[in-house]
Amino acid sequence: MEKVETVITEQGFELDKETDLPGENVFIQELNGITPEVYNAKGHTLSLYVFSSTRDREKGLQRFEEKTAKAEVVEHKAYEMNNILVFYISDDENMQNRLFEALQELDASK
Repeated sequence: MEKVETVITEQGFELDKETDLPGENVFIQELNGITPEVYNAKGHTLSLYVFSSTRDREKGLQRFEEKTAKAEVVEHKAYEMNNILVFYISDDENMQNRLFEALQELDASK
């Protein structure tokens, strides 16, 4: 988790612990037994799930898609990297690209 936070903050994101989201927010709910670390990044929500394996991450994303299949979900981007699943709730393409670059750095450093 610390490694993920570090590469994201090095990309210019300030991560503040998110505290004021309603419990029914789909981006902060438990997925397959994993509760995310939730942050406020430049006014947008960033949910970070660290699963025990890539397979568990795939199952977690599948579970998310099942939960939200019939819901209208706000604009967001999902990033999958090894055992990590990140949701960034924003339509800011510049920030989405920077986050993607940060996560690619993490993948390259493995």
